[in-house]
Amino acid sequence: MIKVLIFGHELREALGEAELEIESAAPATVQAFLDANPAQLGSLSPFIARHEVLVTINKKVGSLESVIRSGDPLAPSRDLEKPPDVHAELNIPTVSNL
Repeated sequence: MIKVLIFGHELREALGEAELEIESAAPATVQAFLDANPAQLGSLSPFIARHEVLVTINKKVGSLESVIRSGDPLAPSRDLEKPPDVHAELNIPTVSNL
């Protein structure tokens, strides 16, 4: 059993749930787990395709290639934060803005 904890308003709204428990017998990658459960998790696909989902497994940042096992908590969250371009904000010349 994999406990899926959904973080982020848009992801929760897309899935219609904040928390799911999904049966998983064998270890699998996060991507394989998502692909094997389209009825429950298929709504995440557009966010994943746009690279807008941050995945954590057992409170550690993972990726779609990370392995999850029965009993692991999986927590996808919406990742829209992009680090600010500090050089642009401070008007510091860089190679890209010369």
